[in-house]
Amino acid sequence: MPARTFRDVLAELDADAQSPAEKGRSFERLVKAFLEWDKAQARRFTRVWLWRDWPGSAGLGPWRNDRVRHGETA
Repeated sequence: MPARTFRDVLAELDADAQSPAEKGRSFERLVKAFLEWDKAQARRFTRVWLWRDWPGSAGLGPWRNDRVRHGETA
């Protein structure tokens, strides 16, 4: 099986999404996974959250920044 490109993955997310909101949530999860699993990125952060999962987001409401990083090392 040939490797999929980033564009391939985005096209798949786009095709599978039932709404713009679902497309956005899928993209957010993709970016979170990239930051956690890419060796160069994973070394930079001790943890990556989606905004709704970050313990510090309680009571702050929805922000346009949907990812939170902690412990940048580089």
